[in-house]
Amino acid sequence: MPHLILELSNNIKNTEHLSQLFDKLHHMLAEQLPTQLSGCRSRCVIHPLFFIGDQSEDNAFVHLTLKMLPGRDELKKKSIGKNLFDLLDDFFRVGQNQLNITLSVEILDLDPIYFKG
Repeated sequence: MPHLILELSNNIKNTEHLSQLFDKLHHMLAEQLPTQLSGCRSRCVIHPLFFIGDQSEDNAFVHLTLKMLPGRDELKKKSIGKNLFDLLDDFFRVGQNQLNITLSVEILDLDPIYFKG
């Protein structure tokens, strides 16, 4: 029942295909966590107001947060993090040569006291 929160600056251009990216991310998590594909939850936040470094218009960011139930060891988290990063890199670097994109992935354990319905 992982949650993915994708945040990106609004100067990223290929957002019309985000559903394809989330499909790849969900399938990767279903296989590698493992988890049920139907349990994957994702959302995207595009930030119209952002500041990076010298505030050049060519600076952009993509940040993915994965929140999952606790219990995975550090090696598993590192492997999943690298695979998530690689998928982001493949997706966002294509056709964005004019931008200086900073990619990052953060993995968090949900609090054990977690409710859903």
